[in-house]
Amino acid sequence: MGEEQLLKALSEEAERECDRIISAAMELRDTEIARSKNEAELNKEKALAEHKKTLQKEAEVNIAGAHLHSKTEILKAKTIVIDNIFEEALNRITKLDKKKYSSYLQLLYNELKEAWPAEVEAKAYVNPKDEALIDSKDITLETDDSVQLGIVFKSKDGSHCFENTARSRSEKAKAELIVELNNILFQKDQ
Repeated sequence: MGEEQLLKALSEEAERECDRIISAAMELRDTEIARSKNEAELNKEKALAEHKKTLQKEAEVNIAGAHLHSKTEILKAKTIVIDNIFEEALNRITKLDKKKYSSYLQLLYNELKEAWPAEVEAKAYVNPKDEALIDSKDITLETDDSVQLGIVFKSKDGSHCFENTARSRSEKAKAELIVELNNILFQKDQ
């Protein structure tokens, strides 16, 4: 399976998993809202007999609190969904065979090299276990245990630092996905 196919397969699996979790989150949201509305109505009816004006204010507070609680639960579910999707993607990268993983690392290296300012002398940092998998050509390659699933370029004077790792890429994608999930989950609330 080629790199593009692998990335496409990972993306499709992530989308399917996201759809499943979003569906579950939406059901949870609807159930929580329904439960909260039912609870608020029961409280409202009981309290009306004793304190009509006071109860109306309390019911409004309860409904608002329940609504806030349901939004909070949805936000928690979205965060879990997104984190799980990206952790699974990262786990799958670690399970690539050596040849595909080497190609992946080389792609990350080449992207950084292309983006790096030509006038700035760079050092490339990789995890020690990945050092032999990358053809670094004219840039000094050093090992760093903190670099995981990718490459980091740093200028010798410390003025530039470019990171191209699976985690940095997933964080960027996560920021974009959060907006899309928000649109999906809260579409009918707008």
